[in-house]
Amino acid sequence: MRRWRAFCAIGASVLGLSVAQAQETTPSLLPVQTEATVTVQPAEATEPGSGAKSPNIVVMPELLDTMPRYLPDLRGWYFWGDLIWLQRDRWEGSTLATSGSGGTIGSSELDSQVEIGARFTIGKYAGPGQEYEVSGWWVSDMGRSRQLAGPFNVNMPVGNHPFSFDDFATNVSYLDVDYLTDVAGVEGIKRTWLNHTCTSVPCSHPLRLATEVGMRYLNVDEDFSIYSQYGPAPAASGFQDFDYVTSTDNHIIAGLFGLVGAWDVLPGLRIDGLLRFSSGLNIIETNVLLRERTGNVAFKKERDDVEWSYIIETGIMGTWQFHEHLAVRAGYQMLYLVGYAGAMDQFDFNLAKPGKYDDDNSLILHGPVLGFEIVW
Repeated sequence: MRRWRAFCAIGASVLGLSVAQAQETTPSLLPVQTEATVTVQPAEATEPGSGAKSPNIVVMPELLDTMPRYLPDLRGWYFWGDLIWLQRDRWEGSTLATSGSGGTIGSSELDSQVEIGARFTIGKYAGPGQEYEVSGWWVSDMGRSRQLAGPFNVNMPVGNHPFSFDDFATNVSYLDVDYLTDVAGVEGIKRTWLNHTCTSVPCSHPLRLATEVGMRYLNVDEDFSIYSQYGPAPAASGFQDFDYVTSTDNHIIAGLFGLVGAWDVLPGLRIDGLLRFSSGLNIIETNVLLRERTGNVAFKKERDDVEWSYIIETGIMGTWQFHEHLAVRAGYQMLYLVGYAGAMDQFDFNLAKPGKYDDDNSLILHGPVLGFEIVW
């Protein structure tokens, strides 16, 4: 009996020492210095062969210093600041203009250059597995212009010219086509982690999943213009030189549902994946103008309507938590919008109509992201 009690006591001491050593040597996902509470509860002494219980070791998981950053149990507020580079792409392709020398302007050539913008996010960890955040972002002047020149041999396939506008884009010497897009958005999101607790060191399930619900506002503001110059040089009076200008303003208010995945690759380093779907109302404003530079106006039309739009957003991000309160991240994102009024799509080759109302268009915005995080 005495030998059995001594054996149990030695075993409890060894196990307690092993836990303490493991706690000191286990690499931490975050440099957060906390102390885990470890309690060794020796088992009751029993007769040999009666199935004596081994010591019970209780580790308080909420105090472990290996908890990943995205687990909300240990944090308060966080702030993200990102630089975003976006490019506007359109899937529709058509020929807008040709010249006698063989030059062309196609709508696909008007995809924008890459422009830089910014995004700011502030969030709050509201309890186990719960996050609330608000973000705002914008990118301006995503534009592209194309020109065609030739002595009285540049044409667009237009017809039914208004009176005194017979020379618009027909046998002219110069055409300049410009397409410009500004975008901005605001999102309010509640994020719920489906498996947000760690019960072992390291975590037994390094892949985390979360759902998102919320609202978003997206504004897409576009301008499209065609400058038609009849002679080799602009006319001093503006005679036979024309501007066809369209503009659209899309205000999309939509519900949002998303899925987020976070994977611990190495201590302090994780990869996040994002997929969001939004659907809601699009309040659209359009303007169409055809004028001669003498001041003569063929038509000027404004339209307002409400339609339905869909948004799919996806992205992948790598985040390095190099300090308890600081992290950096880099990745790539894409936003696909269906059901919006593009400014280029309001142009009508039939000049008898003051433009056309077309909201059945799609738009892709995509580009890299580079940012930092502050946690407090």
